[in-house]
Amino acid sequence: MDMDLGQLMKVVRKASLELPNYEDRESALDFYMTLVGSSTIYVPDQGKSISVPQVVMAEMIRLWTDGRKIWAIKLLRDTTGLGLKDAKEAVEHHMENAPE
Repeated sequence: MDMDLGQLMKVVRKASLELPNYEDRESALDFYMTLVGSSTIYVPDQGKSISVPQVVMAEMIRLWTDGRKIWAIKLLRDTTGLGLKDAKEAVEHHMENAPE
C-alpha cells in the first residue's frame, strides 16, 4: 500500500473513525483494514485482485458516480501504489461490472 498516513487520516475522519497513533504507515494500514474490513478490486493487467479498505472503496465509488472519475482513480492509486494505467483499468473494470 502506498497511501501516506495523512491521506489515510483524511479518509478516517470522513468515516468518523479514529486511528491509533502508529509511527509507521504499514502498521496503521494493517490496523485500519482489520478495523473496518477490506474489499477487493480486480486489476485486469495483473490478472489478480488486491485488497482495499472498504471505506476507500466506498469513497472511490462515490467519486466515480459523482462524475469525479479522475479523483476516484487517484484515490485508488494513492491507497494501493498502483500505476496510473492499472488503477484506471481497475476502477473502470469495477464500475462496469458492479451490480446496480
